[in-house]
Amino acid sequence: MGSYAAPRQGGVNIQRLLEAASDPWMNDAQRSVIGMALQQQMQQNDPMRALQAQKLQLEMDALRAKPQTEYGFTTLPDGTVLRTDKRSGNAEPIYSAGQKPTSDMQEYNFAVSQGFKGSFADYQQAMKKAGASSTNVSVGEGDKFYEALDKKNADTFAALSDAGIQARSKLAQIERLGGLMQASPTGATAVLKLAAGEYGIKTDGLDDLQAAQALINELVPQQRQPGSGPMSDADLALFKQSLPRIINTPDGNQLILDTMRGITQYQIQMGDIADQVANREISAAEGRNRIKNLKNPLEGFRTSTKDKTPGKSGVSGNRLRFNPQTGDFE
Repeated sequence: MGSYAAPRQGGVNIQRLLEAASDPWMNDAQRSVIGMALQQQMQQNDPMRALQAQKLQLEMDALRAKPQTEYGFTTLPDGTVLRTDKRSGNAEPIYSAGQKPTSDMQEYNFAVSQGFKGSFADYQQAMKKAGASSTNVSVGEGDKFYEALDKKNADTFAALSDAGIQARSKLAQIERLGGLMQASPTGATAVLKLAAGEYGIKTDGLDDLQAAQALINELVPQQRQPGSGPMSDADLALFKQSLPRIINTPDGNQLILDTMRGITQYQIQMGDIADQVANREISAAEGRNRIKNLKNPLEGFRTSTKDKTPGKSGVSGNRLRFNPQTGDFE
């Protein structure tokens, strides 16, 4: 015996469409086509549409009736259609809908009539799967998760903007530091003068040296904004740890200044990007991308310090010795 085929409407088997929509191996494009076919078929067989067509047909029949018979038509809330003789005022129901089911129930009943064997819950699940690919689901920015992210992004860009403003004022301090370093002693003399100054022993040039050290202590911790851009905490730690070693030579002093200028300009650039986001000139995503692409201001600093590591100084072996004339390790 042949298998039972579900009734067809317009050549479309509703049962097979619903089963296909539930197939987990269907791709999004196939589900979208099936969903549109189901929706079209349901609309074509909607009982309310049939009722409207019947009402229209009755109205057309009334227009073709004899001139002495003129009817009016009224649709009651439950779907019942009344025909009223305008001459006599008599009304008679020409379509009794009874208790009007919901649109979902109407579609489910039609699906059952076409061979669907599942429950109403199964039908709803199948329709959701069929329409998932053709329905645009919009997740509003009002969701708590995205609200929290939006607030965090706003706070981050606001902090970067503030840091950029403060960085502009640092440039004057950095230039002042450069002048003090040029007037300060270098090498072992500088180390001894600082040590003597801690015990209250005043020596020539100590004032400039202490002022320079104070400016360094003030500026260095401000160079890093945690969590922003490609400059890592390890980079800044390297910079701080290298200060006592590189400050002993004029070249080291110049390297400090150049690096501080680079960091300050880096903060100004991040502040400018944050201001562009705040002014809606660019999106927050574009702002984050531009910050990530900024040049690391400590890259040149790390390269210079690597060149001074043991084994690269031109001295045989890995042992270093202190040169009292230059105040450096060789």
